[in-house]
Amino acid sequence: MNKLITIKRLLVCAILLAALGVHSFAYLTVDMRDHGRFLRIVGQNSGDRTGTYVGLINMVGDPTPDLIVSSEFAEDYNDDHNVGRIDIFDGATLPEVGYIELENPIPRPALTIFGERDDGAFGRKVAVGDYDGDSVLDLAVAAPLYDSNGENQSGRVYLFFGGVVVPTAGGTLFQLNSDHLNADQAHVIIDGAYRRDQVGTEMEAADFDRDGRDDLVLAAPNTLEDLPNESGRVFVLHGRSDWTTNIRLIEALDPVSFPDFQTYDHQIRIIEGPYEFARIGETLGSADLDNNGFPELLLGVPNENVVTQVGNNVATRLRPGRIRLFESPTLFPNPPSIDPIRLADENSDFTFTGESEYDLYGKGIFVTDWNGDGVDDFWAGVPFWERYPVDPADYADDDEGLVTLFRGSGLVDLPSRFLSHEVVYPTGYITSIGGPDDETGPNETLFGASMTEGDVLGADGVTELIIGASRYDTPDNKNDSGAVSIVTRAQMANHPPNFPLELEFDPEAARIFGEGDYDRFGMRLACGDIFPESGDELVVGAPQADGLRNTSGVVYILNVNSQAYPAEGEPTPTRVDTATPIPTFTFTPTNTLTPSNTPTASDTPTASDTPTVTPTFSPTDQASSKFDYDKTGVVDYRDLWMFSSHWMEDATGSSSHESPDLVDFLNEID
Repeated sequence: MNKLITIKRLLVCAILLAALGVHSFAYLTVDMRDHGRFLRIVGQNSGDRTGTYVGLINMVGDPTPDLIVSSEFAEDYNDDHNVGRIDIFDGATLPEVGYIELENPIPRPALTIFGERDDGAFGRKVAVGDYDGDSVLDLAVAAPLYDSNGENQSGRVYLFFGGVVVPTAGGTLFQLNSDHLNADQAHVIIDGAYRRDQVGTEMEAADFDRDGRDDLVLAAPNTLEDLPNESGRVFVLHGRSDWTTNIRLIEALDPVSFPDFQTYDHQIRIIEGPYEFARIGETLGSADLDNNGFPELLLGVPNENVVTQVGNNVATRLRPGRIRLFESPTLFPNPPSIDPIRLADENSDFTFTGESEYDLYGKGIFVTDWNGDGVDDFWAGVPFWERYPVDPADYADDDEGLVTLFRGSGLVDLPSRFLSHEVVYPTGYITSIGGPDDETGPNETLFGASMTEGDVLGADGVTELIIGASRYDTPDNKNDSGAVSIVTRAQMANHPPNFPLELEFDPEAARIFGEGDYDRFGMRLACGDIFPESGDELVVGAPQADGLRNTSGVVYILNVNSQAYPAEGEPTPTRVDTATPIPTFTFTPTNTLTPSNTPTASDTPTASDTPTVTPTFSPTDQASSKFDYDKTGVVDYRDLWMFSSHWMEDATGSSSHESPDLVDFLNEID
């Protein structure tokens, strides 16, 4: 039976490729070489890696979001050392087209903060939160390669409190046109514990116990000391109103000798990796999935192995990956616990587990209320997922990547919902999207390692999911140039069950490619309404792009709604620095899922308009074919998905209907 299922799967894939191969899909794109149609922020010097981090916050209280850009190896104020920098631009001052060179930026950033020491990677990660509970946003900035306490690459994290007067800045931290700051002027400095910890590689801010102060989560995935090699540690620092100027995490590892960490407000909860190379905390997130008012910590462990035992038989799946969930009472017990949480003992409140070996489930985490029911959901990145796996351990295979949606529920807690403390995808609660094929051969595109959401198509108030694949090889053979895919709710609503939505075969897919070799376009993403008249802007970091100098890095600010146009096969570049006539295009989604603030018992989409991107298939009065599963009047590639799904069910004996004849179907497909 298993052989029959495998044969049918392969045959379905072959049929699908053959049927779709005759179609030349037009897709939306933006030509990144046409510099006169969007805004670029470019690094000052070669190797600056501008765009290592991008983010949007509202720092001055106006409706326009403000842009954070980091350049982790940029020179200091005197152009002497590669200390790194972050720049915060007032969104209201940004032009819609042109470029801003950080050597002499016009407009000037509202605030620039320089790092302390060469090659510390200052700004690799930024986390915005209210860590002292004064209702003003604060900044946590990481330098994970900094040598703290004489320990090589132990890492350092800096806290800058908003609304506090900084002596050399001449005003509050977030005052426009303030002078530059240096990292050693931070209000709090947090030092990593041991060599190569690289604390701050990933950070997250959330108020887990709802005391009015955000807690700060710091990942140190490279931990070597006192634990198996690179098993990793995660430090959860409780928010407080009385932060000390220096916190040494090596002291937090010994709370008996340093009893201040045993008080509730000053506790630092420690989570330890289970075994060698687990590298816990490579991704972090926070979400209130059970809608109880307290967010949970989502801890990505994409390298985690899974051991199962049935009777005396023990089986190990290598690196399918997991996301571990921790609830507030586990993170901050009262009274505080001096014992770390050891993942080797399975001490997490819930676990989401990958399906196949070497998938690296959890390499990306993006939290959102996707279906608009008032309860958090999350998308998980599975960047090493393969559409047609050959050898799971063979990293030369073409790993298209996948993202999966897990929907939160306010009805019951997770263990009660699943009658277990673990769920393995795919389940009936998950929607999945498969990445496009790499264009130049076997490669890991890292599809799903970065994600965001915004209204970038249609300017209709309906958001799309935006997915980065920063190692994608482009149609014009640029290696690791990178790509960004934009997926509409209509695409998901129209897609049949039992299969991922395959962007490789979807004519409504929107794709934007990097402009040069090794740009890593899409490594970082953000989205917000910077220019209010035309939907949200998409901010894309390409830290290895050339810009005006070799690998200086570029940040692109795109208004996709006004700049995108349909391309057949690949875009035709204009390669000029002034706006040139390019066909304008307005995207009108179909079958749009309109988010509702009222929880519903069903995720059934609401039908809306008709797309103008691709030919529309309208029902006719003539008799419909039995293979016209989606009732459009035409048997096409969409029905092929449904047909293959039914055919697969016949092989497993789970379908009660008569299996349709394959030859008849192929004769009817358009």
